[in-house]
Amino acid sequence: MSDGLNALYKEQKNVFLNHNFVTVMPLQGKQQNIDISPDETVIDIDLRHGERKSDKVVEVLPFSLRTQATPNGKQATFMSNRIKAYWLRWESKGAVSLTLDSEADYFFTSELNGCQIVAVGGPGGTLKVSHIAGDKGGASWRRARANSFIAKEGAPGAESRRLSSTNENPGLPAYDNDDVLWTNVLGFRTKPLCGAQFWELYYQVVTADANDRLVAEDARRMYPQ
Repeated sequence: MSDGLNALYKEQKNVFLNHNFVTVMPLQGKQQNIDISPDETVIDIDLRHGERKSDKVVEVLPFSLRTQATPNGKQATFMSNRIKAYWLRWESKGAVSLTLDSEADYFFTSELNGCQIVAVGGPGGTLKVSHIAGDKGGASWRRARANSFIAKEGAPGAESRRLSSTNENPGLPAYDNDDVLWTNVLGFRTKPLCGAQFWELYYQVVTADANDRLVAEDARRMYPQ
């Protein structure tokens, strides 16, 4: 069971992110019973406390595992609260891209460990996002890939933003890879009663203090500025 985590994430994202440490490691193939096809870009998500609830670590899992998560084996139904989300995997020594539109209201991507995330506005309130690997070349290679992605995918005059492990991009956010355990980038879609939809991206940096207790910075908005 999600213990109300799914509802809290949907209804009060800032409260959720400032009191919990999200990890998408299970979606990245770190558990043997999880197998997400590279072609799957929209999946139903279930948020679940980790083994030690006191650590405030919340695992991002496929909703299909809900029956495995409940001791009484209660089946999930269409009424069960789930998070329909875009999922952007990472690819070693490459870049993977995705268009965020109206098919889902949330977005998750693989954790950042030297990688760079690039976002640029597209037509109709869509958002083009690319996850550029950090295990090839260096900052110049990632910068070139980001520039190419923005030029090719962005709508005319659209805002673009990047998040990297370095401060190579003046005025843009960065996470210090040397001291960070992991960094998340999470997206939320809003559809106003009037006007076009819009997407927001936030990032959460998780470190550890001198006593090895997890510490998360308050979630910061990456996109738009």
